[in-house]
Amino acid sequence: MMAAINNLQETIKSLQSDIQALKRKDTEIMETIIQEMSDRQNRQNNLIFYNVVELQGGNTGNKQAADTENVINILGRIMPNNSIQNIRLVKRLGKSSSTGKPAPLKVEFETKDAVYAVLKNKYKLKEDNSPVQISTDKTAMERQHFKSILEELKQREENGDKDLFIKYINGNPTIAKSKK
Repeated sequence: MMAAINNLQETIKSLQSDIQALKRKDTEIMETIIQEMSDRQNRQNNLIFYNVVELQGGNTGNKQAADTENVINILGRIMPNNSIQNIRLVKRLGKSSSTGKPAPLKVEFETKDAVYAVLKNKYKLKEDNSPVQISTDKTAMERQHFKSILEELKQREENGDKDLFIKYINGNPTIAKSKK
């Protein structure tokens, strides 16, 4: 009888320990979610421009002015009737690569409506055969998720799946099959 009671007490202690661990994990998950939401909120007015020619030499002020001018010119090409005047900040992210590829530009707008307008018209860059690409400013979690989707796509294609592509559904990348 005593052995059964001791066994039950050990089981109770083990369950209490498990409950405490779950509570800590729930708190960590909640903090991660809140931080991710905050990070996405902070990035909603930003776009990242890739392959924008970088001014060589000169001081930082001249480079930043040249980058801002380049962004204004790009926006003027894709949205000539609706020029964006509410650019808050233009900043290079990192340094140019050793292959000569320019560092991406982070462009911060006053409103998210300006971001949507640019994204809606960015297809015009492809029509002009421009090397410039524009994307949203993704969080680390979003970049990691996209990377895992790319890896899954590659794996499925290696396994023989055909006509696969990445499709965004409600802003989330997923793998879809072409209807060809």
